[in-house]
Amino acid sequence: MGAQHRGSARYNSTPCLPTAVLEAGLDPAAVDFRNFFPYIPNEVKHRKRTSNDQAKVLENIFDRNTKPDSALRQRLANELDMTPRGVQVWFQNREIDW
Repeated sequence: MGAQHRGSARYNSTPCLPTAVLEAGLDPAAVDFRNFFPYIPNEVKHRKRTSNDQAKVLENIFDRNTKPDSALRQRLANELDMTPRGVQVWFQNREIDW
């Protein structure tokens, strides 16, 4: 790995957009990327609060097991209409408050 970084393609300042997307003679640095990637808050942020019923079940499990394995997380996710990742995050956040 004795290659010099200066000449590598990784550090070249070539535009990231294909030239077919840009008008002829347009400087890529002058392109407003918001036109290509509009910010729509409702599509970016998908957080859900746990319902009281979900919280009761999760608290009951947390009292017995603060670190559920993936099988238990999957089972809870199916029963509570959550994702396994959502269950995992709930336990991580609850453990901080514990």
